[in-house]
Amino acid sequence: MKEIRRFLLILLGIVISLVAFTQDFKAITQKEMKKMSFMIGEWQGEGWVMTPEGMETSRVKETISYDLDNTVLRLRGVGTADKDGVEVKVHDALGVLYFDPFRQQFGMSSWISKGMHTDANVELLGEGRLKWWFEAGPAGTIRYTLKIENNVWEEIGEMSQDGETWRQFFEMKLEKK
Repeated sequence: MKEIRRFLLILLGIVISLVAFTQDFKAITQKEMKKMSFMIGEWQGEGWVMTPEGMETSRVKETISYDLDNTVLRLRGVGTADKDGVEVKVHDALGVLYFDPFRQQFGMSSWISKGMHTDANVELLGEGRLKWWFEAGPAGTIRYTLKIENNVWEEIGEMSQDGETWRQFFEMKLEKK
């Protein structure tokens, strides 16, 4: 019985020590996420994507805002196009951009209405610039690079099967509203 009591007291001491020395992950995360504030806002413009049927153009609206007490960015993107005189949704995506305090790096999880999900790596390239990428199975690597200057968002998407030769398949240009 004394050994159990001693074990529990040691365990309690360890837990208290860990709690006392735990970093403020919320403050760390909020500080890092401020670096992404250049994306915040309502954005509208046009874009194109290459599909098996050829190039498709669309009107695009991106809504970017902080969420969860400024610890993540919520990205909501919708693309529409005219099909036989009717405006239809051709792209519908939700993304969550975050900073992982344990790995000390940014990441993003995203979903599209076609039922697909992606976990992507994210690299801040400087003020108003970032790159995100993910492995896409046999298709290789897909990466997106965006630049925001003077309230204009320019983004391209490229794919590579060997990591050296890149082929552009997407472009978007938006203005902040």
